[in-house]
Amino acid sequence: MSVRYETNTDRPIGCDFERVDTFGAFRDWILDMQWIASDEDDAALPSKFALIFAHNFVEIWDRKSAIRIDHVQCEERYGARFFHPSPGTLRVASGTVFNEVLLWDVNGRKEDGDGEVVKRLVGHEGVIFSMRWSENGKLIASSSDDRTVRIWETAPESRSRPRVLFGHTARVWDCPIVGDRVVTIAEDSTCRVWNIEEEECIACWEGHDGKNVWSVDVDPTHAIVVTGGGDSGIRLWSLSSLKLNAIDSDEKMVRLSSCQSLNGKYSKSQVIKAFALLDHTRGIVSTVDGRFLTFAEETQTTLEPLYEDPAFAKYSVISAAPGGRVAAAANIVGDVILLSPSGSFEPAKFNAHDGKINILFWFPAEDPDVLNLFSFAGATLELRWHRVEISKGQPQIHPMPAITLPPTFFIVDVHYSPQHSLLILGSRAGAIAAYITSTTSSAPLTPAVVLRRVHGREAVTAIAVDPRETESGELLVATVGRDGVYCQFAVRRGEGAVIAMEIT
Repeated sequence: MSVRYETNTDRPIGCDFERVDTFGAFRDWILDMQWIASDEDDAALPSKFALIFAHNFVEIWDRKSAIRIDHVQCEERYGARFFHPSPGTLRVASGTVFNEVLLWDVNGRKEDGDGEVVKRLVGHEGVIFSMRWSENGKLIASSSDDRTVRIWETAPESRSRPRVLFGHTARVWDCPIVGDRVVTIAEDSTCRVWNIEEEECIACWEGHDGKNVWSVDVDPTHAIVVTGGGDSGIRLWSLSSLKLNAIDSDEKMVRLSSCQSLNGKYSKSQVIKAFALLDHTRGIVSTVDGRFLTFAEETQTTLEPLYEDPAFAKYSVISAAPGGRVAAAANIVGDVILLSPSGSFEPAKFNAHDGKINILFWFPAEDPDVLNLFSFAGATLELRWHRVEISKGQPQIHPMPAITLPPTFFIVDVHYSPQHSLLILGSRAGAIAAYITSTTSSAPLTPAVVLRRVHGREAVTAIAVDPRETESGELLVATVGRDGVYCQFAVRRGEGAVIAMEIT
């Protein structure tokens, strides 16, 4: 196999495969294949491989000579999965239509030459579909027609009961073990992740249309899960994010309350209404009575007062700028207030709209002391853009050119790339609009491209722009929507305007 890379970025852009050897046709359905190293020197490019077939027999082949050098039939004739922990050791787990999992050693033979079963795992109430060994071979997971996955100890002397994972609503097709977790796929078109010790489902991923997720694999670093479904689609899921965001117990949760107890009762006016994270350890909240408070990891449950304004009572939205130096809050009458969580400047309030502001978006500028703030009012379908300078003293707020929205365009997401002067908007009805921006001209911005029904009639939930350009000078823009679809666009620019934005 050869891999092609971009010359400027060293990013892999393709690969080529060359067929080296051809074997077959074999006399039965092949269920699994395993390279076999004769010794440590042979491990890099093994000269032998083993095949296990649907009737539970194993053949060992020499790759160079294409000659079968061994054949062994299990005493019971069903399908299986290999485990090859070291040179000279080859174990097999076999699933039967009689709801059992059989463990046997290819190198251990009975007098008649058949492989001898060393352990039977009994407990499933349906046909066995798949078996997966753990990396060290101490555990094996089995999936079944009974909609369960069971985790067994493989030691012959162990008599402990299996751990039973139940949650799929249809037959479970596969169940690879990844450390202390199991990833399962099923006929119900979901992929699930389970904690083995707790026997609980910690993630349920739905992305394939229709029926069945047929195949699954995990990358060697255990960061990404890839699934293939009956919809002819391939989906990538982040396993590493589950580990980063995991909270092992309720004791690790921090309870925050803005309410002060009076005779054992709490005031409803002090309830937290909205919040935003400044970074991984700090945040800001607003309450129903118009107060703004901050919290930090080191202060645990303590909320520190920051500002109070009755104009922000009952309704407010909050957004924190990248880096957490400044936060913005908006209210029902169109006011926006800029707050410094560290107290480096006094709150700065200005009017951006004539009515309720639905959402705020922050984006950095090429100058680290300048930020771009976008605010959207749904009642009037207005998007406003302000540049905020926070280099010293009070923030300086500069209105930017007016933005003309397409008809009936209710914004739910915004992405702004100052590097490419590109503004992308996503609507509640699945549409995309693109603008070329200018920080020097006061002329109103009009959409250069409008694409309707990109996500059907469902909302665009997120937009991202790859900051790198392709060799042909294109920008890649990605969107996802509530329809469960990921779209990628190539943006080609002409003289100061977007000339094409097409799905790639």
